[in-house]
Amino acid sequence: MKGSVYKRGNTWSYMIELPPDPLTGKRRQKGKGGFKTEEEAELAKLEKIIEIKKGLYKPDSKMTVAEYLDFWLDNYSKIKHRLTTYITNRELITKRIIPVLGDIKLINLTADHIEKFLVELNKKGYSSSYVHGIFRVLRRAIRMAHYKWELIPTDIMKKVEPPKITKKKRLTWTLEQCQIFLKAASESRFYIAYLTAINTGFRRGEVLGVQEKDFSYEGKYIVVTQSLTYHKEFGFIIQEPKTKKSERRTPIIDRLILEKLKEKIDQNHFNAQNNEVYQQQWGLINCHSDGEPIRPSQLRHDYEKIIKKSGLPYIRFHDLRHSFATNLWELGFDLKDIQEMLGHSSVAITGDIYTHMRDEKKKSLMAKYSEAINSSKEAPVSVDN
Repeated sequence: MKGSVYKRGNTWSYMIELPPDPLTGKRRQKGKGGFKTEEEAELAKLEKIIEIKKGLYKPDSKMTVAEYLDFWLDNYSKIKHRLTTYITNRELITKRIIPVLGDIKLINLTADHIEKFLVELNKKGYSSSYVHGIFRVLRRAIRMAHYKWELIPTDIMKKVEPPKITKKKRLTWTLEQCQIFLKAASESRFYIAYLTAINTGFRRGEVLGVQEKDFSYEGKYIVVTQSLTYHKEFGFIIQEPKTKKSERRTPIIDRLILEKLKEKIDQNHFNAQNNEVYQQQWGLINCHSDGEPIRPSQLRHDYEKIIKKSGLPYIRFHDLRHSFATNLWELGFDLKDIQEMLGHSSVAITGDIYTHMRDEKKKSLMAKYSEAINSSKEAPVSVDN
């Protein structure tokens, strides 16, 4: 941070260069005059620079929280984040944060404002993970107001206690229940999508984004290279996986699944040859008869109908992924194997998510041990020391 001192008339003044205004790009300065000597002005300048660096100086600003968050969305999130992340950030900010905190001057925003806001969200019945998501967006944006753009003197988020996430028991299906669902779904136009999800643990977007070139009949595998979703404003969104670990090759050993995938691709090729408006640019396996991608909402509605038809307990489509992991665990796979199959960035994430599996396995083992040790009727054997 630079500054200078200069003489004006019979007195001395100082001027400090502040970072440009992030909204307008205009030059910002802080100065003061009326000092009798050059030394006094120099000392005052140094004290002010120290004050600014310590966060004790409050820059003049009429910017509201709403204006700043709009600026953050356009100048950071929209540029740095994946499109789906930007969309989520924008919806949380416009629907939840701005209606409550938007009119407060950014410079006057306090940790108390934010903590009360988070408490009210909890009272309204929003899930703990949803509230924590709002907190994460606020934390990143407000910290950047301090560290990147120096619009506020301190990082107020340091004083905000993160909301706790209540971990709910994950609902899953057994192997037998998965088979029941697939039988009920056998006539569905989205059958291959369900077959893929249950046998690979792919996320919904990964299932819908699998391209024909990602599947090898001879090699017996599917490679995850992209994810597909839909938004009413942006249409179909194709994105690369979040992390390098999410880009993975999953073996497909079952002959029936290999044949079904090949049949679907052959059907797509037949449709393309007999339909002038077939949308070949997508190259997807799971698509409509005209090649158009499947919207997640279409898959969800069909999925829910099949569950009702089958009589199975309801689980979300994403829970098919949890079912896949749980069934792998029960078949003897270790966490490292499961991590690689799911595409988690670390085994710690897999372990944290599926802690209940380890707990249940421990209980089962201890039950067997207890039964074994307590079933003996023989007298204890004495051992000489």
